[in-house]
Amino acid sequence: MGTDVWGDIARLFDELWFVEVDRGVARERLIARHLKAGLADTREAAAKRADENDLPNGDYLIANGLKPHRVILSVEDQDYARGG
Repeated sequence: MGTDVWGDIARLFDELWFVEVDRGVARERLIARHLKAGLADTREAAAKRADENDLPNGDYLIANGLKPHRVILSVEDQDYARGG
């Protein structure tokens, strides 16, 4: 997907936010999300989806980036992670 498409998408929003997170943490979160959403039946399939789609898209945006209005540093909230 080229920058023109991302620029077209970006114009639909009032603000662009970027969540800065460790790549390994992002990968694990993507795998969990794909499994929970039923987008993958196995951890391996979820990892393949993350590795071949989501992470390359993120890499592309970082490398060719549209400038976000805000950058949010992601931190692990243990209470939230436990469902508390």
